[in-house]
This record gives sequence, structure tokens and C-alpha cells, in this order.
Amino acid sequence: MSVEIEDKDFGWDDMMSALTDDRSDHVVVGIMAEAGAEELEKAVRNEFGFKVTIGKKSFDVPERPFIRRSVDMHEKEIAEVGEKFGKAVLDGKLGKKQALQAWGEYLQTTIKNGITSRSLNLAENAESTIEMKGSDTPLVNEARMLNAIDVEVRQ
Repeated sequence: MSVEIEDKDFGWDDMMSALTDDRSDHVVVGIMAEAGAEELEKAVRNEFGFKVTIGKKSFDVPERPFIRRSVDMHEKEIAEVGEKFGKAVLDGKLGKKQALQAWGEYLQTTIKNGITSRSLNLAENAESTIEMKGSDTPLVNEARMLNAIDVEVRQ
């Protein structure tokens, strides 16, 4: 008696290849070096907070971790959107880099919306800051840092 086995992968090998080729591809969302040292410094200071000294008086500026807080508050939605883009890659509807770019743009929009809508529950501006910049919206003055939040797909 002989047994014959036929292996039908139904495209499985192609799908796995699409996901595992160039495994180092990833998306980065945030303030990139190209934005300049000033914007990077603002982002770092806001992530951890800092101290300002004017004359003999020092002020503690609280942390305002806008990227971290955005991801933490929207973790489930970000993962769900990532899964949808991953499925689109498996289904052959999007290339991996297209999916990563779109997913990054989703996260970029989430971060920017969190800042402008003030939904991130960040520390409020001090009265002296409000007087100086004429606004009580944290992280937004001339919107340079906000507009510096960018997306890069890297290999």
C-alpha cells in the first residue's frame, strides 16, 4: 500500500515571505533630527520636565510626555489599526512599506490631535507662561514642535 501526500500551501509561503523579507523595516513617529536641535530639545524637555532659572529664581516646568501619553491612551486603537494594515499586506492589497507609512500617519495624527484637543491630561501652563505667550494651551505656541512630528519608514 502506498500513500501519496500533496502539499498545497495556498500561497502561505508567499504570505510569509512578504512579512519576513526585510524584517528590519519599521516605522518611526516623532520629532526627527531633521526638525532641528531646537525642536528636539523642546520634545526632550517636555518628556521629562525641566528647571528654568531666571536671575535668582528657579521654576520647575512639569513633564508633558505627549508622545508617550498618546500611545498609552490609544494603545488598543493603534494596535487594531496596525492589525488592519498587516492584514492588508497579507491580502496583497498593500505593500509592507505602504502599510507602515499609513500606520505611522495614523499615529502621527493621533499624537497631534491629542495635543491640540488637550485630551492628553497634560500639566496646564503656569500663569506666567500664559501671560508670556498669550495662550493657555500647553505645547502649542507657534506650532513648530507640533508640525515637526513626522513619520519615517526605515529599513
